[in-house]
Amino acid sequence: MFHALALLAAVAAGVTSSPVVTIRREGSPGITELTTGIAISSHHVITLNAFAAGPSVPLVEVDGQYLEPDTVYSSEGLGLAILVFDGRPFTSYASPAGSLPESGDLLTLAGQGVGGLVSIGGRVMRIYEDGAVLVSAPRMDGLMGAGAFDSDDELVGLVNGVITTRLESTPAGSAEHLAILPSPSWSVWADLVMAGRWASSTPFGVTATACSSEDADERPSGVLIVAVDDGSTACRCGLRPGDLVVSLDGERIYNPETMRGLLLSAGDSLDAVVWFHGNSRTIKLAPLR
Repeated sequence: MFHALALLAAVAAGVTSSPVVTIRREGSPGITELTTGIAISSHHVITLNAFAAGPSVPLVEVDGQYLEPDTVYSSEGLGLAILVFDGRPFTSYASPAGSLPESGDLLTLAGQGVGGLVSIGGRVMRIYEDGAVLVSAPRMDGLMGAGAFDSDDELVGLVNGVITTRLESTPAGSAEHLAILPSPSWSVWADLVMAGRWASSTPFGVTATACSSEDADERPSGVLIVAVDDGSTACRCGLRPGDLVVSLDGERIYNPETMRGLLLSAGDSLDAVVWFHGNSRTIKLAPLR
């Protein structure tokens, strides 16, 4: 493992033992793209889906050589991809955090810049109702897809965007902050991919999408059921189009991958809190085998 708080010193000293890895792709003719990945095991790297999608193969730098992954798992819903290597090329990797950070927490953001590894400090400004994390940090090259690490060296999440917020205290009346896709929102999916169980699962029988809300009193965030296949497991459990699945066995869910992952991991039926047009009900969802 590594020490997040010492990452700035490691960058200055030229130390390369870090879970932050360089992903190289050939873009337009004559243009090479260098982006960020985070090793989350000795043979798995997580990155933004945009860095792994497309006709060119993403290559990961290890000890000065670029290795081609043996398998790439993509999640369009999460906007993430996991690169899988049959060998175990990564000696340093980070464990995804199991819980959200708190407002005011200090984080270390580390990514791949044009000139090499970059690392800066940031502070958690806000936790949105759907679990997204807003971080205040200086803008600099290399932070898109960067890993956000807490003081316990755990991977809090990945930088996946920039959000402009209104701030009356600033001369411009607004400020740009970094959006973090937190680890709890994708760790169930990642665990199943790393265990080799994601691709071999049976379908649940729904078309679903993430549904966020700014006003939790008006409508909670959760997984919106768009369509249900007749005769499917979901149909037999009582899910209907328009249902919003808010939690499974008390755990809040915000995207279909987490919902499917919890059903795959479950040993028995899960209690699902379902919201529909202002009313909520609890139903049993059968696990996927």
